[in-house]
Amino acid sequence: MLFKDSKNHLALQPSEVAFDPRVAPSLPPPQTAPICSLPIELVQEIRSYLPNPDVASFCLSTRQIYYAVGTGQLSTFLSSSPNKYSRGTKIERRKNMEILERAFPSHWYCAWCDKFHAQDKEGGPKEADKETERACAKCNSFLHGGEGQGYVLRHHHVRLAINHEVWGPEYGIPLSAFRYYNSMATVKVLKRDVEVSLWCDARVRGGRLILAATFKMWIPQTIMSDPKWLDSVWPQLPQIVVGHRDSHHGHSGLRTTLKDDKLRNKMQLCSVCATDFVVERMVGIKQSDGSYNNIVLIHVWRDLGDGRSPFEASWRAHGEIGESLPGFGGDVVRLTNFQAGDFKQAWHTEGPLTKSLVDGKMAWEEVDK
Repeated sequence: MLFKDSKNHLALQPSEVAFDPRVAPSLPPPQTAPICSLPIELVQEIRSYLPNPDVASFCLSTRQIYYAVGTGQLSTFLSSSPNKYSRGTKIERRKNMEILERAFPSHWYCAWCDKFHAQDKEGGPKEADKETERACAKCNSFLHGGEGQGYVLRHHHVRLAINHEVWGPEYGIPLSAFRYYNSMATVKVLKRDVEVSLWCDARVRGGRLILAATFKMWIPQTIMSDPKWLDSVWPQLPQIVVGHRDSHHGHSGLRTTLKDDKLRNKMQLCSVCATDFVVERMVGIKQSDGSYNNIVLIHVWRDLGDGRSPFEASWRAHGEIGESLPGFGGDVVRLTNFQAGDFKQAWHTEGPLTKSLVDGKMAWEEVDK
């Protein structure tokens, strides 16, 4: 018996103790990092041997070390440059801010506002309407699935997804937040209802977010035989599949590909926003009137960047143009070395980025500077 039988004690077997709420278990002593038990003078001596980036991280590790080390070197590092003879570019200072971002997982750094925002517990492209309204979210451009789709992808979603993948779950949102499928929509084409579906997903490759999206349409042959069918369909195509900031006309070569069957199933690259796209066209089920539905699919793969800055061309080239003047992104063409199929390959490949993707990434970073 664990205890003697009496009025003040319960007769319990050893196996029963853990399950009885009347027997309170003792709490283990709080664990403390051994370095926190050192005298302040020794902690400061350790600091003197560390380079600036490590001191910045060190001072944010615990309250005791924060008190012992101070924030002087942290402040200097956040505004410093790897080159001791210059103050540092904006890109370098934003990179330094990641020291603070990693110390406070509940917040993320916004390069537009130059401040930290709290993470929304309920957020992501599928829940954008539940997120805190901020001016920066509207100014940083966005991609969307169109009216009734309920899918809006903003720049901070890219940053939080990459933080989640690289630093850990507490730092952002999972890639599952980007996974979307809606097969219940219809659009009007030449005054007739046409069934459509939209699928989106994302993966992180080489520290960058690759977005894949597919728009599928079931178009009756009687509609496609009308020479005006494409003009009627075009306004119904979702921006996240066909749009970019350079113009209202979508990816270069896309309209021609939708018209010309010779170009279908051929991988192409938008010469402005560097998006891979393929158009497929198949004959569907025979209808009651003897005609057939044509199944048209538009597949795209986009590189949305590393989420570090909303000013990066690899992000801004893809956004909604809205009422803005066309023309953004024309110079990007001459600065990139992408090949058609690079982004699709990155989507399907777990390994490092291809050489042309790496070269193109470096070119876009130069544009950001």
